[in-house]
Amino acid sequence: MYQEYWGLSEAPFDNVPDPGIYFRMHASVENAIAELLFAIEEGNECLALLIGGVGLGKTMALRVVLDKLEHFNRFLLEAAEAGQPALQRVGVCPILEPLGSEDLVGDSIGHRMEKAGSTRNVFTNSGIASVYEFSEGVPGLLIGSANSVSKQARQIG
Repeated sequence: MYQEYWGLSEAPFDNVPDPGIYFRMHASVENAIAELLFAIEEGNECLALLIGGVGLGKTMALRVVLDKLEHFNRFLLEAAEAGQPALQRVGVCPILEPLGSEDLVGDSIGHRMEKAGSTRNVFTNSGIASVYEFSEGVPGLLIGSANSVSKQARQIG
């Protein structure tokens, strides 16, 4: 198992959204979380949408929002009335985007490795560049490609 090889206490690149390993430097997700929290906390009775492609962090953002709203004692979801076009009530609609640079991808990988117990820098700059090129900054693809690289590096030794 590659976790043992790299001295990790857990897998850093599981493709399961875990708020405990959330990377807070993804500005697109941070802005979306702030907008969603604002809409919910203000209670302006508008529909809040979160839009983003596959792997951009929608599920993670919603889990972070729900974690922050545990203290709320009211309904968070409201059904649209029959016959009323729902889009007329959209008040918040953040759109998620990929991580925009190799540096952010490297920071994200480093953050996940640290959270998983790493005490050393496992990925080289060229490795991070390869992950960025393959994933195009999409967190879901970044996780998958970093996971593959970690496993392959373990096999090579």
